Amino acid sequence: MQLGLKASTDEDQIADRLQYHPDVFEFHLTADDFTDTGGCTSPRWSRTYKPRCPGLCCITP
Repeated sequence: MQLGLKASTDEDQIADRLQYHPDVFEFHLTADDFTDTGGCTSPRWSRTYKPRCPGLCCITP
């Protein structure tokens, strides 16, 4: 069985979710997570968390 979890970009919330070693992890992004030109304000998320969860993705509402 695969475990998939979601979290905002809050570091404490991310750490809480990753302690369960999910197979899939979704970042829930809001408008505040993007620059005026459409770039992500913190691309380090994928570099930091990808090794801990191969099924990493970002979603927007």
